[in-house]
Order: sequence, then C-alpha cells, then structure tokens
Amino acid sequence: RLEAIIHHGLGLRAPDRISNASEFLVDLAGLDDELNSLPDAIKSTGMVDLVTGEHAAAVGGGIASTDAARQHQPSPVTPKMKRMVAYAGVGAVIVLGIGIFSFSGGADSSDEPELLMDIDDLRAESRDNPKAFAERFAAELKILTKRVESGQGEKAIGRLKKLQAVQPKDSLVNRLLGLAYMEKRYWKDGFKYLRIAILQNSEYQDDEFIIKAALRSLTSKRRPSLGIKFLVDVIGYASIPYLEETAEKGGDRQREHASSALEQLTTPE
Repeated sequence: RLEAIIHHGLGLRAPDRISNASEFLVDLAGLDDELNSLPDAIKSTGMVDLVTGEHAAAVGGGIASTDAARQHQPSPVTPKMKRMVAYAGVGAVIVLGIGIFSFSGGADSSDEPELLMDIDDLRAESRDNPKAFAERFAAELKILTKRVESGQGEKAIGRLKKLQAVQPKDSLVNRLLGLAYMEKRYWKDGFKYLRIAILQNSEYQDDEFIIKAALRSLTSKRRPSLGIKFLVDVIGYASIPYLEETAEKGGDRQREHASSALEQLTTPE
C-alpha cells in the first residue's frame, strides 16, 4: 500500500498525481494495520530499526552491548509515533518527487526548446543566423499553439510576448497571444492582438478558436461591447451560426449580447 501511495504521489500525468493534502490523507486512510508490521519488515532488510527505537552501540569495528549503552536506549515508540514516522517518510518522498518533477518542467519538458532570455539575443540570432532562428521559432510556435488551444494559454503569455517583440508581423504569434489574453479574460489586450492577426491573415475570420473566445467575452459585466463590436465589425457573417447557438443556449447575459450582435448583423441597413 505504501508503494501504491508513492506511485500516486509521483504520477507523471497531472490527473494521475496527488494534487493536494486532502488526497494524500485519503490515500493514507486505513494504513494503520499495515504499519503494525512495519518494524519487522525493516528488520528483515538488515537496516537499523529506527521505528521501534531498537539500537545497538557501535564500538570500534564491532557491536558492544554494555550497561552504558542500555541506559541510553530510547523507550519504545508508541503506535501513534510509528504512524507519524511512516506518514512523514511517505510525504517526504512524494514532496521530493513532485519538486524534482516540477523543476524538470514535467514529463514533456525535453520536447520544449529553450528560448534565449534576452530579446536582443533573439533579434541578433534572427539577423545573423536566420536558419537557426527559423527552426527555433517554428518549434516554439508548434508547442505554444498546442498549449494555447488546449486551454493553457495563460502560461504561454511570457514566451509569446518575447516572440511577438521579435516578429511582430507574424500572424500566428499575434493570434496565439490574443487567445492567451482572452483566456485570462484580459479582453482589451486579447482583442487588440486578435484584430492584428486578422488584419495580417484574413483566414482567421473563420477561426473557431477566435470566434468562441469572443463569445466568452459576452459574459463580461463591464465591457461586453468589446465582444459585440469585434464579432460584428471584424468577424462579420462568419459569426452568425455561433451567435445563433449562443442566443439560444448561452447564459442570460450571453444570450442578451449575442442577440444584440445578431440583430446588427442581420438587420438590413
């Protein structure tokens, strides 16, 4: 059971891994009976029994059993203390494993290229070694596209801003940065970069990710007009099927604003 708990704590995939203290306590429930046999198991390996407190006094190269040594032997440890030692041991292993996992960047970190930290270095590489920069840029965008489109865009904003500073005219970079800001509900910044992306590449007018991000902004209490204006003026007729569905199935605020956008798109001038 201890082995199973440790495996649960060190799972490579986030869904397979202990994520909080409550899950850890659930895994430890019912462990008491097995812990009663823990001292014997430790003894059988030849290790010093730290759980029961049975110690030997080492003298030179051998083992001495003297009165002085016996006087200094600690008193037997209670079952409660045994449990505390075992729990602490399992917890330490899990915490150490999670720390190593996080430091290494997770299971897929080896697939992610490292960006140069300094923007000037990135610009220099794009100028002096365009082939190497193009390969780095393409690999980076492939990873960031997957991250943004899987709903992890907020974590990609820092890296996207560096790429955007070096290649401001790249439509995909601006699309991804806009979507990442939209995920974070930074509507103004999100629409800014999405507008730029569509100006650079008109095919993004039909982009489902962009349209759905704009529809989510209709839940905004403060600035729903940003989403309405974007859907009407920038996306245009391509947004009508999505607006119709939202006007029928969305939340109260979404339905109201989707209906407003639909009316503007379908009412003859």
